[in-house]
Amino acid sequence: MPNMGGAASIFKQASDPGTSAVAGDLWSDTDNETLKRRNDANDGWITLNSSEKADVSAKTVTTKASSTIGDYTTPSSATASSFDSDATFTWDGSATGWTLTDDGGSATISSSQLILTANSSNDVPRATYDLYSAMGDSNAANTWVLRFKVIFDGFNNTASGQAVGFNLGLTDSTSNLDQEDASQSTIFAKRAAHGAGSNQNYYMSYWFSGGSGGTAGAYASSPYTATRYLEVTRTAAGTATLKVFTASTFTGTPEYTLNVSFSTNPTNLRYMFARIFYQAVSDSNTVKVEDIVFYNNTTTAVEYPANNVVDNNTATYWKSNSESNPNIYVDVGSNKNVSQLTIFQNSATTATEIKVQSSTNASDWTDVRKISVSNLSDGAYNYIRFNSQLARYFRIYGTDGSAKILAINEIKCEEFSDGEQADSHGHLPISATDTSLALNGT
Repeated sequence: MPNMGGAASIFKQASDPGTSAVAGDLWSDTDNETLKRRNDANDGWITLNSSEKADVSAKTVTTKASSTIGDYTTPSSATASSFDSDATFTWDGSATGWTLTDDGGSATISSSQLILTANSSNDVPRATYDLYSAMGDSNAANTWVLRFKVIFDGFNNTASGQAVGFNLGLTDSTSNLDQEDASQSTIFAKRAAHGAGSNQNYYMSYWFSGGSGGTAGAYASSPYTATRYLEVTRTAAGTATLKVFTASTFTGTPEYTLNVSFSTNPTNLRYMFARIFYQAVSDSNTVKVEDIVFYNNTTTAVEYPANNVVDNNTATYWKSNSESNPNIYVDVGSNKNVSQLTIFQNSATTATEIKVQSSTNASDWTDVRKISVSNLSDGAYNYIRFNSQLARYFRIYGTDGSAKILAINEIKCEEFSDGEQADSHGHLPISATDTSLALNGT
């Protein structure tokens, strides 16, 4: 019987739907690139003329969709294949390039940690790394940023009148690092335990030929057990700042902020060093360092992490490393009905084609659209429609086999209820592979 007022079924396929169709249904004949309507007798098909096609397209092609950004929800998190930064040097966690000196204690690298242990009088375990090549065969500039994670586990000193110190920073020479105050150019962060553990401080310190200076931080209880994220910034030729953070993102109000002005400017800095220095102390101390990153010729550590795409800020962005198939996925929290997402495209993208994919488990992915990047507008939201998916994760996946970059400022999804899903039935399906389609799927 004819379809009387209900939503017509729409078939998009090469073969005749046959008895699966009823009068009034539509068939997009992909072999002949024609649109046909089932006749009222339900025994054949009528090929629609161009005006009829336009009318049907205008009324029935699209799923529920919107180009109003307020209709979109920001996902809870994002995960990427990689993220780029402006770092000059990022430690890969290996022992390559390091010089390790036990000097009474031990200096080792294991599980992406630099581990320094001292346990008796005058131990000075230390490690050095030559940054010269990473800086373009030159010394550090008059501005730079050094970031690292440090783990103290019961950092302590029970010897009255003596001190234990942990240092990490830059120096002009690997010599004299077994001395308390080496007569050489050095800028470094310091954690010290003085006088039988009754006084522990952070310092922003420096050495220069013939002298040394520093600014003490606040007292902390002893023994000191903590994981902290330290940022040493040479803010100008004659000044430096140490910030101690509790957050791994180096954000929020620092626990300590220490500033020092140099009486003599340290110069020719090219070696990174870390050490524990003992002064007649018998306590055992181990300090672990991870995630060392150095930025030269800047006072700002700039990174492009995945969560920038879900921070509701179009001024920040995620940027992948140059790699094969860079990708990023967002989590909407639970399985939701989604038929459109929007991405705020960044001009740093060099990939030429992307897939939009969905998943219920972030492991098995279904392609829902394939899009040429040239169809996206940089510096603006691009609204991309696809066949409705019940999924939790949505991924933008670069399909170039060669090394390319993906860069996106924001990703948002349009979610809708089961009731809204039911109201939007009867649309023409949108191809998951046809790159000639407009972003709206037509």
